[in-house]
Amino acid sequence: MSLAFFSYRHNLPLTIRSALYPIFGDRIYGMIGHVVDTAAVMGTVFGIAASLGIGVIQLNFGLDYMFGIPKGTWTQVVLVLGIVLFATISAVTGVERGIRRLSEFNILLAVLLLLFVLFAGKTIFLLNALVMNIGDYLTNFVSLSFNTYAFDRPTGWLNGWTLFFWAWWIAWGPFVGLFLARISRGRTIRTFVLGTMTLPIIFMFLWMSLLGNSAIDMAMNGASEFGEQVMNNPPAGIYLFLESYPLPILTTAAVSILAIVFFITSGDSGALVLSNFTSKLKNVNSDAPIWMRILWSAVIGVLTLSLILAGGLTTLQSAVVITGLPFSVVLFFMMAGLLKALKLEAFKEDSRRLSLAGQLSGRTGGGGERDTRNWQQRLRRAMSFPGKKQARRFMDETCKPAMEAVRDSLQEQGVFVEINEGVQNGDDYMSLNVDFEDEQNFTYQIWSQGFSTPGFAMHAPHADSRYYRLEVYLLEGSQGYDLMGYTRDQVIGDILDQYELHMQFLHLNRIEPGNINMPDSPEQPPS
Repeated sequence: MSLAFFSYRHNLPLTIRSALYPIFGDRIYGMIGHVVDTAAVMGTVFGIAASLGIGVIQLNFGLDYMFGIPKGTWTQVVLVLGIVLFATISAVTGVERGIRRLSEFNILLAVLLLLFVLFAGKTIFLLNALVMNIGDYLTNFVSLSFNTYAFDRPTGWLNGWTLFFWAWWIAWGPFVGLFLARISRGRTIRTFVLGTMTLPIIFMFLWMSLLGNSAIDMAMNGASEFGEQVMNNPPAGIYLFLESYPLPILTTAAVSILAIVFFITSGDSGALVLSNFTSKLKNVNSDAPIWMRILWSAVIGVLTLSLILAGGLTTLQSAVVITGLPFSVVLFFMMAGLLKALKLEAFKEDSRRLSLAGQLSGRTGGGGERDTRNWQQRLRRAMSFPGKKQARRFMDETCKPAMEAVRDSLQEQGVFVEINEGVQNGDDYMSLNVDFEDEQNFTYQIWSQGFSTPGFAMHAPHADSRYYRLEVYLLEGSQGYDLMGYTRDQVIGDILDQYELHMQFLHLNRIEPGNINMPDSPEQPPS
């Protein structure tokens, strides 16, 4: 959420350092930013390598179980090379084709396996256990979160599981966070939070409860050998577990495919994210060049092989804990930066509420119609679908003179003002920028944006397949209304309305301890 907010709301690069802008300002482009992004890259690459290494050890057992392929280091080396090769191919094809299709296939296969365990096992018992597990989770969440085992420290358990998994999740934070941000453009914060805080945990409730309780039930009801084998050889657990279910060959093959594709999707999305981390992209919607993705796939593969050859599972766990620790500090700064930026948004909303309303310019509501218009004029405007040339002519004949009038008046009061215009991504724009030096600058933009003409309007004379709106944009994005058809004085009135709102915002921000500034980027295309 933090990465997406600063990139799509404030046009900053889609990197970890951008989330620290409210705290460090332009210094994120110097040593501070380099250190933060380096910590993110180190944590990500070691987190992915550890996942691939642990997964390959588990997959090696499955191949030995099904096909008699011997367990050993060289088998694992071959598996790593194969997974990295397919991950590279998937990363090269991009998010929409390779990564998305593999991920959707794997989720479908995982759901089918989950349903198989539910209905082939003790269905009523598993559903009852699921309800009980959710209750245990909600009841013990707070106490377990703060339990440091001060009086009785199970050192082996803490080091082997708790600390390792915490470090593992933290190491995956930059990678998964940036990937989620990359595919979440256009969503609101509310939608994003609901999605990421509900769907994954519901799936994990189902997966851990149904498979875990099935295995516990087996161990508690006579399958003591199964329990001992799993304790002595954890990667064997899922395969030994499925032996007691019907169609063991089919289900273990499904698990092996599931594991392989999960590792491939981890590798391909990891290579894409790492290449974006370490590249200067044209905009937040573009990805790094193909050669960079191939390079990072190779780095992940070499590192995974090195960790396996250096000592296997223990080395993998230690590497994750060591690299996850530095980034845990960065997370606190990211939370503080996001909090400050959201407070800034609250100030802007308060400034809209507390400043003088738009009656001074004859407006009946924020960006709405003017009282000076009679109802026939309003109706004609509502049914107007102008073409690109009409929109451009209106910008030149009405909007630009309005901006120039405001500029001249402000300059007489000693304020530095400039007007810029141009074309980006095929859209004409015009902007009025007021420089407030150390405080947040004021930027009023008008963008000519095309939309598909509705079917009922296509019967009008000279109708085109696309019509154009002249939408008002401030630094935080579109204000949602169209200036097309207004008079020069009304455009001036709208600029002044937004200017007064901005002055009210500056006042609220100025009286806040440790006031907050965000970057000024007046010529960014609308988002």
